[in-house]
Amino acid sequence: MKNLKNESFTSYRWIVLAVFMFVALISQLLWLTFAPISSEFSDEFDVNAFDVSLLSMVWPLVFVITAIPVGIFIDKKGFKKSVLVGATFMAVFSVIRIFSTFPEYNFSLLFLSQTGCSFSQPFIFGSITKLTVSWFPEEEHGIANGMGTIGLFLGMMLALIITPFLFLSFGIRGMLTIYAFITIVGTFLFIIFAKEGKKKGERYYNLYSKRYFEFIQIERFSYN
Repeated sequence: MKNLKNESFTSYRWIVLAVFMFVALISQLLWLTFAPISSEFSDEFDVNAFDVSLLSMVWPLVFVITAIPVGIFIDKKGFKKSVLVGATFMAVFSVIRIFSTFPEYNFSLLFLSQTGCSFSQPFIFGSITKLTVSWFPEEEHGIANGMGTIGLFLGMMLALIITPFLFLSFGIRGMLTIYAFITIVGTFLFIIFAKEGKKKGERYYNLYSKRYFEFIQIERFSYN
């Protein structure tokens, strides 16, 4: 029975998990974009430290408010559509963030776009379990959940490492442009490679239908 269950899951699940991890990583890059350059950002936009902290604080605030309704949406629409909604929020508003830097710095527009990006997080974070159940056998649920979560923490780590380098090399506008480009690439990769996993009942029905057909073929061969 265990072997039959495992055969119903294809190796493509690792590709789906990989593109999800990349999207999850990007969401954290966008969340913590301004944390490691807070003092420099304050000077550029002429705002105080509290204003800068709002750009990061809005993410958990939006998550708390939207987690339950988004969870219901994920249960109804499935993994791919839900993550795609989140990735679309990121792609659109990461581009809008660029426009906060010209013709002059506009903190209000930046805060609005950062808030728009934050709506992606409940769709992405809330889909980890849906991905695991849809694509992985029960004995791999732990590693799938763990790897999905690793994508989030990798994004946090990279944001703290890469952001100062990008800021010093390209300035705020260049940094935001690079992050927007990465976000758009990640969104397209998810659209191309991610697929909706089969429901548990449908997966096992197809598996046993296949086994039944093979059994009939063997019986016919035996009689002949």
